[in-house]
Amino acid sequence: MRDLFIAECRRFLRATLIVCGAHLALQLFLARVTDVLSFSTESQYVVAALYGLAGLALAVHQIGSYTQPSRWLWLMHRPLAPATIFAALALAAGAALLVAIGLPLLVTVSASDLLSARTVDQRHYLGVAFLVAIAAIGWLIGATGMLSRKYMAVMLLFVPYLLLMHQTQAWRLLLAALACGALLAYIAYGYFRPNRDAAPAGLAAHIARAVPLLTGFYYLLLWACLALIQTAQIMLGVHPLTMPVPAAGGYVEASRLDARALLLEGLAGSPDPRAPLWQRQLALLSPLTLKPHIERFPVREQLSNRRMPSFVDPANHVQWSFDHAAMRFHGLDQQNGSARGWSGLHGMGDTTPFPAIPVMGERGYLMLPQQALEVVRGHGERATLRPTLRVSVAPGEQLACGPQRDGERDYVLSDQRLIALQHDAQHPDAPYRPMFSLSYPGAFRDLERVDVATLLDGTLVSVTGGSAMWTGQMHSQQVLQFVDAQGHATLVAQRALVHDFPALFEHAAWWISPALDQLTELPALLLKAHQGQGGAALATLPSERPASVQAAALLGSLLAVLGAWWRLPAGARLHRQSLGPMAVCAVLGLPALLCLLAMQARPLTRAPATAPRSQPLPA
Repeated sequence: MRDLFIAECRRFLRATLIVCGAHLALQLFLARVTDVLSFSTESQYVVAALYGLAGLALAVHQIGSYTQPSRWLWLMHRPLAPATIFAALALAAGAALLVAIGLPLLVTVSASDLLSARTVDQRHYLGVAFLVAIAAIGWLIGATGMLSRKYMAVMLLFVPYLLLMHQTQAWRLLLAALACGALLAYIAYGYFRPNRDAAPAGLAAHIARAVPLLTGFYYLLLWACLALIQTAQIMLGVHPLTMPVPAAGGYVEASRLDARALLLEGLAGSPDPRAPLWQRQLALLSPLTLKPHIERFPVREQLSNRRMPSFVDPANHVQWSFDHAAMRFHGLDQQNGSARGWSGLHGMGDTTPFPAIPVMGERGYLMLPQQALEVVRGHGERATLRPTLRVSVAPGEQLACGPQRDGERDYVLSDQRLIALQHDAQHPDAPYRPMFSLSYPGAFRDLERVDVATLLDGTLVSVTGGSAMWTGQMHSQQVLQFVDAQGHATLVAQRALVHDFPALFEHAAWWISPALDQLTELPALLLKAHQGQGGAALATLPSERPASVQAAALLGSLLAVLGAWWRLPAGARLHRQSLGPMAVCAVLGLPALLCLLAMQARPLTRAPATAPRSQPLPA
């Protein structure tokens, strides 16, 4: 093993050093023109994909050079076990990826940490290990594709998509990457045998092969179904997002209307005798619209930069970035790159850490899960960064958007209610005083917008849902309430929103395979990546399903069972062993049938050979 490992390292030594030098030069160039560690989440996805493709290209070249029959025999017929040979090739590839990818990234992060005043956290060092793991995963996928001789090896790409595309802490995501690499290594080793045409034997090997196929076919069927339905709607001219005028009473119409038109639409069917007077007042007003912009707050040491607080003070040329280790803002001079101090919970120079990672809100607010802080900035020599507490809610409640001002009031959304606030002009640094609050008539995950209009005799509030209708929410509505001067709310009107898409489109993720719909959510739940407002899971289950959707799920399971029965040989269809594949297809649906067809080819039936007729010898 040692000799084979050294031989593989020598084989790629020159190419590894060239790539390492070019990669290091690129990293140093990017570090001079921008802050690599503050890339957006979309840029991080692109970078991770590029490193994964680099590992895949290495596997295609390394393993592909051995797949010729003569070279494969020369490789496998050694006084070494196949596991030892595979380990030597994999370790050599890992060493090349460490030098070509890991070393330049580590140099960049260490140089930024030791030689500059930029903010560098522990998550950035873990990010280096994560990107190396992504490259190794790409190598394992490429190696499996070169060894298996099956075009279905492309389904392995869905495994890292399912396990790693989550917003969570760096160490959790790194553990998920290691688990993903272990599974792919086991699958790749299953194909590493002298006879490359033979499928891996054993129950564990079959299960390991089936997991990527099930995941891949589930997502392919889901995306194909969504694409076909939307294409048919576009061709018929009834797609709600492409129609010049969307369907009346639907979610698309409610999301596009301005606040005045939406309030008038809700008042049109109100039995309240004051509705005509309110309609005349609305024609002269500009109501306020609030939307829940904060779906979830960032967590400490998360790998992604999504919603990470960072802003620039243009008057003083200072960039403020949040430091996860100190839980404070760190200032960086944009002109000379020097440090400009720290800013804690009570302003510049304060050492009090923030209780949680804040989110940049509207109008210069720093949003914490239970607090909204207004940032007061000074200029010139007396530059300050002083957060002032404006809104505070209970620990079991989380804010969903920053305070929005309408006249003399401020309104803020939480994951439970709408809160109206009154600011004190005589005490500008005092927190806002609550006036009234309204609980949501539906679930927060279905909330689309809240519209508020201040009338002569009170406040008209419209709460509109529908944001979860495209993912299976059955009932959404617009509810109008009137709040008088004493803060008492009365129901004015309510109307149900019409579904813009057919039920098979909205519930496609469920009826294709109800079991896989839940199993694909398991990695996110284990990584705690779906914890939304109030600690509730974002992917909550709808309470009910339409009859057509339940019938489609039942029909899919029936077709899967019939397909599995047809797939079995004629003599084994009534055998006890045939119940296993049909039971799996009944539980997992059509993706299981496609997986069964891909893993095992249907045996060919040939006519029995007949003995040649005897010919009489010539006389």
